[in-house]
Amino acid sequence: MPRSHAAIQVPRSLSHEQLGKLQAEAEEPWQSWILVAARTGLRCGELLALRWKAIDLKKRELHVLASLNDHDEETSPKSHQARAVPLSAQAVAALEALKPETVDGEAFVFPTIRTRDQVSGALARISKAAGRSRVGLPAALPRPPPAH
Repeated sequence: MPRSHAAIQVPRSLSHEQLGKLQAEAEEPWQSWILVAARTGLRCGELLALRWKAIDLKKRELHVLASLNDHDEETSPKSHQARAVPLSAQAVAALEALKPETVDGEAFVFPTIRTRDQVSGALARISKAAGRSRVGLPAALPRPPPAH
C-alpha cells in the first residue's frame, strides 16, 4: 500500500527565521540534516542515500548518485541521472563537522537517519517543539540561490 508523503513534502517554504527555530529545536545529526537539506534542495530519499564518496568538500559540491524509494531501498535518483549540487559555506561546515577522521567512501553521511518514517517522526517532533504545525523536508525549506 503506498504511503502518504504529506509529512515529507509541503508546498510552502519556511523563512530563514523559521528554519533557525527548527534547527534550534533539533539535536545532531538532525541539525546538520536540516541545514544540508535547506542549502542543497536534496529530496528526502537523496539525503538518506547520500554517501561520503559523493561529496567533495574542497570543490564545494556533492553528487546525487542515488535515492531511497518508498520502501527504503536504494535506487537511482528521481531524474534517473546523477547530478552535481553546489555546497554553501554553511553546508560545507556542517558536513566537515560530521565527517569522520577516517572516511569510508561507501559510508552514509547520516548513518543514524535511515528511513523516511524516521524522518517524518523526527520532523513532526522538531516542528512541534519549534511551535509550527507539521512541516516537511526538503520541499518546505528555503531553496539555495541559483548557481550562475
